[in-house]
Amino acid sequence: MIDVVIVDDEALVRTGFTMILNATDDLRVVGTATGEDALDVVAATHPDVVLLDIRMPHVDGLTLLRLLGDLPQPPAIAMLTTFDADEYVMTALRRGAAGFLLKDTEPEQLAHYIRALAAGGVVLSPRASRVLLDDRSGVGASLDEGARRVATLTDQEQQVLRLVAEGLSNAEIGDRLTVGAGTASRQHERELYAQTVLARERNQLAREMHDVVSHQVSLIAVQAGALQVTASDPAAKEAASAIRSLASTTLEELRSMVMLLRAAGTRSPGLAPQPTVSDLEDLVTASGLAVTMEGSLPPDLGSARERAVYRTVQEALTNVRKHAPGSAVTVRQWSDERSVAVAIVNGCPTSTPLRLPSSHLGLLGLHERAELLGGTLVYGAEGTASAWSYTCRA
Repeated sequence: MIDVVIVDDEALVRTGFTMILNATDDLRVVGTATGEDALDVVAATHPDVVLLDIRMPHVDGLTLLRLLGDLPQPPAIAMLTTFDADEYVMTALRRGAAGFLLKDTEPEQLAHYIRALAAGGVVLSPRASRVLLDDRSGVGASLDEGARRVATLTDQEQQVLRLVAEGLSNAEIGDRLTVGAGTASRQHERELYAQTVLARERNQLAREMHDVVSHQVSLIAVQAGALQVTASDPAAKEAASAIRSLASTTLEELRSMVMLLRAAGTRSPGLAPQPTVSDLEDLVTASGLAVTMEGSLPPDLGSARERAVYRTVQEALTNVRKHAPGSAVTVRQWSDERSVAVAIVNGCPTSTPLRLPSSHLGLLGLHERAELLGGTLVYGAEGTASAWSYTCRA
């Protein structure tokens, strides 16, 4: 039997992982703890493996990692995180962590990872593995704050920085760059200030998305995973699996957006691979709705149009699940010489809709996306308040 201790400041994570691991035949959770009482719990239970949250409010995971590593017989420790591209990946590994795991890891995969940790192995999520490889090959600049900031500078700014490092005055820098001394200094300062403001705003947005939105979605994923492995009713298991899968997909998109926001300056890494029209079938299947697909679109739409079509269908299906559950849906795609279009039409609900808050920001975003492509988004009720249609032309 492999003994495990879970250290996380969030009770829902601790209970969720406990349910998942205790449902196996060879794993058992012998203790759970917050950062403040983790050392006492580990010392009292002598676990084989510790799952340790890397970000906690009172005692951070990196500090605990060092303290746990100083125990006479330290356990194998895997860091838990919402984002596997966390800037602390390399720091944790250097301090002795044996793994880096996402909180929305599938239950079966989580159990497999813990068995590997107990056997002396190292487990890393795919993106954390890439961070490690980048660092080994000498291109892990994002892990060094100074190098990361330099990498965001324009070519001219980096040239100015090199000249400053050589000890040149403003006048000498101006001569080298063939601009006036005052101009060289003022332009450099203005551009650096603008980038500092941009970086501050982006990082603030990234923190909000990480600390609030992503945190809540990760809790949904953990709890759904726990229900998936403990429920006896097949329908409940299937529903829990669908919820966990949707939460995991949402987290993946949030990770991409947070990485983009954190990339301050002009050298952004860009978004991770975005969904295309070819992904519509998977989207429809995951929705759990009775959807009829009609028509098709040409293969050379361009990435912007493909995203517009996908996001329109995604938003429409989300609204159907919320406001017209059980209704039949038709998704029709077509194109002509000037544009491509997709229309989504739903019927009346067969069960009582949930009363969920709505800000209409999703529809506003679709409007803006269509307008940027020179197109339109039209939506409205079809005969009854619950039967709606959405048409996006780009």
